[in-house]
Amino acid sequence: MRITVFLLVLALSCAAFAGGPPATYTKSCQSCHGADGNPSPAGAKMGAPALGSADVQKLSDDDLSKKILTSEGHAKFPHNYSTKGMTADEAKQIVAFIRTLKK
Repeated sequence: MRITVFLLVLALSCAAFAGGPPATYTKSCQSCHGADGNPSPAGAKMGAPALGSADVQKLSDDDLSKKILTSEGHAKFPHNYSTKGMTADEAKQIVAFIRTLKK
């Protein structure tokens, strides 16, 4: 049973990102972090990291979610998306997408 549930979750996760990033990433992150996780020109000016980089990938899922939902670590552009209506589940979807960008 556990294996079936795991495989189902894995399949859904892969299918969700096969066509690109989740809608919340496109809406909230892509303008600075780029569709492929590499900073856009505007994001580069603000110091946005490449999301597939070792520095980003070494962060725990909880740390990444916290950085997305709060202003922690973002001096030039405070994310603070929890105050803009983003849910913890949406942040987790973004983190799952970020994990697919590992170089």
